[in-house]
Amino acid sequence: MQSNAAAVMMTGIHKRFFGVHALRGACFEAAVGECHALVGANGAGKSTLAKILGGSLRADRGEVLLFGEPAVIRTPHEGISAGVGMVPQEPLLAPNMTVCSNIMLGREIERHGHLDHASQREESTRLLRTVGLDVSPDALVADLDIAAQQLVQVARALGWSARVLILDEPTSAITSHECQALFSLMARLQEQGVTIVYVSHRLPEVFALSDRITVLRDGQTVATLQTCRTDEEEVVAAMAGAAQEALEPCQRGQAAAVQSGTPPLLEVRGLRREGEFENVDFRLWPGEILGLAGLVGSGRSEVARALAGLAPAGGGRLLVDGAPVRVRAVAAARAAGIVMLPEDRKLQGLIPQLSVRQNLSLSVLERLCGFGGRLRRQAETALAQKYGSLLSIRCSSVEQTVSELSGGNQQKVLLGRALACEPRVLVLDEPTRGVDVGAKADIHRWVRALAARGVGVILISSELEEVAALADRVVVMREGRSVGELAGPHTTPQELLALAATAQAP
Repeated sequence: MQSNAAAVMMTGIHKRFFGVHALRGACFEAAVGECHALVGANGAGKSTLAKILGGSLRADRGEVLLFGEPAVIRTPHEGISAGVGMVPQEPLLAPNMTVCSNIMLGREIERHGHLDHASQREESTRLLRTVGLDVSPDALVADLDIAAQQLVQVARALGWSARVLILDEPTSAITSHECQALFSLMARLQEQGVTIVYVSHRLPEVFALSDRITVLRDGQTVATLQTCRTDEEEVVAAMAGAAQEALEPCQRGQAAAVQSGTPPLLEVRGLRREGEFENVDFRLWPGEILGLAGLVGSGRSEVARALAGLAPAGGGRLLVDGAPVRVRAVAAARAAGIVMLPEDRKLQGLIPQLSVRQNLSLSVLERLCGFGGRLRRQAETALAQKYGSLLSIRCSSVEQTVSELSGGNQQKVLLGRALACEPRVLVLDEPTRGVDVGAKADIHRWVRALAARGVGVILISSELEEVAALADRVVVMREGRSVGELAGPHTTPQELLALAATAQAP
């Protein structure tokens, strides 16, 4: 039951995170009863805009109107009170509470100062029936699968009489049968006048479900299109835009020449882990930069973690120099010459309260220990000074606390720690995320220099321009599978995005 009346109108929305301008005057509008898709490449600002509408984040500037009235939404509770319900990609539920308790959380029914359990069960059962979920209201949320948990969140939002429902990547972890049940529910809700804001990377779903599509790129709204009057090619072009000229394409061809007469440094055969990726195959040669590209949920970072021993694969084979290796832990990966620079330097990499010296040496402490296992402080300081100088890490001394450094210099500390391991295969997951232009250029130079020395580099980046500029070859992943491979000096972000979003080259 789509109406011409605007249910949501967001204009001039700005949001910064520690200097990163995530939203730059973004705009979004959705009509009553409409399914309006919000799409964009990784880092475009989709989830940030959705969270501002739902109250999980607060905009720095901009205006939000709900049903024609100004709305100040500073918390999720204020969002719910205003009629906006959000179902995030990762369920936000209390796992050790029952389905009933989760659905009724924040609007409990009381009688004579005590919870009215019978009325709560009756209401939660009604809502479960509405969303088509056949589970007991007394079941623990922890015992449900992801699809059921998402429907519990939908039921909770409907219990608050949500008139706008935000679904952020709702099908990323559910089966095709469960997808169809969700899509049927969405259609019923639209008939009742509920507005659906559908955030997804899956363009076939977007075209099947939505009335209109808004495309974000680099935090800005670049297009709003009638779904019936556009196609995937136009949407992909809007998502990708023009390649950033600031990224200088690397000199390719060296790795290709090496491939002709040299056996692979690393072979990945049929790598799999249930629910995350399956049948992943690729080869990496000495001196090659191999890109792993894909959108959120494609499995690229999960594959990287398996290679580095952080989350071992459930099956498949890894061969280094033609010999099979078992990588069940980080130590085993390092022994095979595989070292990883993790995606999140603050949560997965650095220990912020320790010094630059201590962070740089963490991975090679056994090499720095002398008789009796005592750390040779002089050797540790020399190593820290070596890599600090080599990578131009700007700090007052190697004794400075790493939390006091800029994001770019923190990333260089992490890269220095990886280089200290003398890797043969270096896996870089988002190596330039949250760094300034100068630090990014320095890191790019080092990636190329390492490849020139014969190190095999696996590069993962949400910036498709970065992958296209640096990689000799790119393996594109979608929904846990490799769906194509692109090579050569003319690979474009548009080609990568088309494969990642639709599994079809433009």
